[in-house]
Amino acid sequence: MSSEVPRLKRSLRFVGRISLTRSDEAGPPQTDFTGWAIAGSRVRGRNRALVATVACSWVDAAQGRLAFDGGEMASWPVGVLEHDVILVAPDGRRHVTPTARFLVEWEVTPWAS
Repeated sequence: MSSEVPRLKRSLRFVGRISLTRSDEAGPPQTDFTGWAIAGSRVRGRNRALVATVACSWVDAAQGRLAFDGGEMASWPVGVLEHDVILVAPDGRRHVTPTARFLVEWEVTPWAS
């Protein structure tokens, strides 16, 4: 694992977008995920403990772009966490995105209540 991982503050919401590609056995990388289903997405921490189930939806399946929202991170553990998404092709083949690692840090200035 690289020593440089993205840093996120606990006071924020885990939300973003991902651009996906896949490599079939023959040919160049593909970005078209038309007809593919999003089977699940989770964030896990130490010892693979479940931190959050992440909602995902296609922004543009033909371009391989999806949005994710894991909710507020205020109760998440501080430290390195991991996230991925599982997709299912129309013919039933599964594709798992590369694992994204990120560091959750304490906020220095908490939000006013």
